[in-house]
Amino acid sequence: MSNPTDPLQAWVASTLGITAIWLNPNAPRPPRPYATLQAISRQRIGSASMGHPNVDGDATITGDREVTLSVQYIGAADSNDPRDGYQELQTLVDSLERPSVIEALGSDGWAFIRTALLQDITAQVGTQWEPRAVVDIEFRAAATQTDQVGVVDTVKLESTLTERTEPLEVTT
Repeated sequence: MSNPTDPLQAWVASTLGITAIWLNPNAPRPPRPYATLQAISRQRIGSASMGHPNVDGDATITGDREVTLSVQYIGAADSNDPRDGYQELQTLVDSLERPSVIEALGSDGWAFIRTALLQDITAQVGTQWEPRAVVDIEFRAAATQTDQVGVVDTVKLESTLTERTEPLEVTT
């Protein structure tokens, strides 16, 4: 079963043309350059809505969520330009202006909201500088779950009218 965040990982990898992994995989680092992704926050937006139960009594509950995705670029080992990370993530952010990207992410359930500060975080690794940059990107997505709420099979109403001389019977 695929994870709902897989389309975000695919978008980063295809836009940058590099390997994109989820942060902290407890595995060796892939060859540079590569990107890491981390969902750093997920917040409920408004109230969820519940659909009508089906014949089995299952109802679908849908609510909006705002997800902040942090993307970090780790540059090539042989890069002589410390701006590489910043420029690559600027390319990623700029891709969110393309209708084809918006449509592709939207068809996978992700709506782009805004980007936060894009930062150059170049770091020294050993005796060399490693081009790095990070950007936080906010998306909206729907969270869907199913609950067994049951179904009412029969309703029986009984009533007595004191002003009538004969009883009134209602059957549904």
